[in-house]
Amino acid sequence: MYHPTHFDTPIIHYLRRLRARLPEGRPLPTPVWESRHRSILILLWLHAIGIACFGILTNLQTSSADTAVSGFICFLSATALGVEVDRIPLASFANGLLQYVLDGGLIALAAILAGLPGRSRRFRAAAASTGLITASAVLVHLSGGYIEMHFHFFVALIIISLYQDWLPFLLAIGYVVIEHGVLGTFAPTMVYNHSDAWQHPWQWAAIHGGFVLTASFACLVNWHFNEATRAQTELILNAAGDGIFGLDKQDRITFINPAALRMLGQQNTDLIGQPLSRLLEPGPVSASVRGGQYEPFYQALRGGSVYQGSGELFKRGDGATFPVEYVSTPIFDHSSATGTVVIFRDITQQQRIRELQSAKEAAEAASHAKTMFLAHMSHELRTPLTTILGYSDLLTLEMETRGISDLTADVEKIRRGGRHLLRLINNVLDLTKIESGKMEVYQEQFSAATMLEGVLAATHPLIEQHGSRFELAFADDLGQICTDQLKLQQVLINLLANAAKFTEQGVVTFTVVLTTHYQRPWITFTIADTGIGMSAEQQRYIFEEFQQADQRTAHHYGGTGLGLALSRRFCQLLHADLSVVSSVNEGSTFVVQLPIIFPASSAIRSELEPVLTR
Repeated sequence: MYHPTHFDTPIIHYLRRLRARLPEGRPLPTPVWESRHRSILILLWLHAIGIACFGILTNLQTSSADTAVSGFICFLSATALGVEVDRIPLASFANGLLQYVLDGGLIALAAILAGLPGRSRRFRAAAASTGLITASAVLVHLSGGYIEMHFHFFVALIIISLYQDWLPFLLAIGYVVIEHGVLGTFAPTMVYNHSDAWQHPWQWAAIHGGFVLTASFACLVNWHFNEATRAQTELILNAAGDGIFGLDKQDRITFINPAALRMLGQQNTDLIGQPLSRLLEPGPVSASVRGGQYEPFYQALRGGSVYQGSGELFKRGDGATFPVEYVSTPIFDHSSATGTVVIFRDITQQQRIRELQSAKEAAEAASHAKTMFLAHMSHELRTPLTTILGYSDLLTLEMETRGISDLTADVEKIRRGGRHLLRLINNVLDLTKIESGKMEVYQEQFSAATMLEGVLAATHPLIEQHGSRFELAFADDLGQICTDQLKLQQVLINLLANAAKFTEQGVVTFTVVLTTHYQRPWITFTIADTGIGMSAEQQRYIFEEFQQADQRTAHHYGGTGLGLALSRRFCQLLHADLSVVSSVNEGSTFVVQLPIIFPASSAIRSELEPVLTR
């Protein structure tokens, strides 16, 4: 669309507006152009043959048979003897006949040039257009300038405009101007069959020029509307996100949109006119070929109704295939199906999502089966383990009563091993409860000092056992919090036990402070150590069940990989956040952030001092 600029003069402005209303000269699709060109070639050959025949019939009508035969014999004899034709009687007949043959041959030459397959579309269109206008001029000359023959020019212009190409059209207009203007001026008897036209050739040339301009304007208007309609159709096809292509009755591709070309990795010129098999991967579709037709796509044409399908494989230009779902719709022309339009889309991603969904469901089913198995086995293991622990306690009492001390160490090993195994079983049961959604959270209000006292009592000996120093840094006013006390204690004990286990002759720092997030009070627990640390890759999966940072570490330090996984799950249940920052050989820092429901109001440092001095 034209938009005026600051530098436009009035003349340029109107010329630009006029140009905007003229056809752009958009190239026609190759099948459409070839179809029109074939029809014009047939018409051109008919003119070449018709003009030659017209010359023969005209000469026979104006001469008697004997005169024609004798004149023709004289012409042949003169040609054989090398005598000039105009010196032989009756040779005018042969001259006229030769002129008609030459005129027809000139048009035939234009038809031959227009039919050359190796030439460009523009060259062939220009050759065909020149031949058609030449035929119009020859017919005017042969008729002696009759007005009826002049209409042939207008018909030729309409036919030439079917190419929708400016070069052949302007070439034809120029030819008409020369024919009516120049030749009409210097040889009016060849163009006009009227005495007034012979006396006033320029006036009659102007009249004919006006008719030619009117005919040209009508052609341009029709051309512009056709081009605009096709352009609108192309815009719709180009804007479509799905692939669209058309098929004729022979399963040949008649058109295809850019989205389809992108999905297929093909060029427009490579597919137009090609059979449907060019797109299809041999396989399920090939099995449905009947009578040379691809049944899933041809069914719409044969049955006259919309057909939908899915799962067929299309081929890309590089030979790769992809699954599609498609809709095939018949094209009707006067109640008769002449072709189909196929709309398709690549469903590779959808299939991948379905496969992932199936895999996810299978994994969930396997995880559920594992959870149920662990739950049942844990219950079954805890019953005999309780018996073992009970008898070990009885043995300890019995040995103390009888004063037996040489077996005390062995029985204590049994007790420690049993308690460790019981903790593992309880961890597994807790995980299974969480996964099955049966873990309950008990909200209770309690003193932070009392809770931390129990945590320190359980973990302080472990830290000293590895020769490490335990440092505390608590806020003076922690007060009370409201959450599940046992679960929070278990989280902190797990984290401090890990810090103690992986830190030898180092420092373990336990910090508790009050913070504010989202305008709400939070309590933050930080456990930092100077132990072996972890790499960034190891930190990605340490919170997963039965996973540890390193297998060599697990072999050396022991453990099952359940402590951190259970801690993360408990934090999620308590609406808390558990994070880690670590570097290899530089220690690890675990941070637990928990929302406080009830504000704090009491000091706890003095309450914890007795625990640290035990």
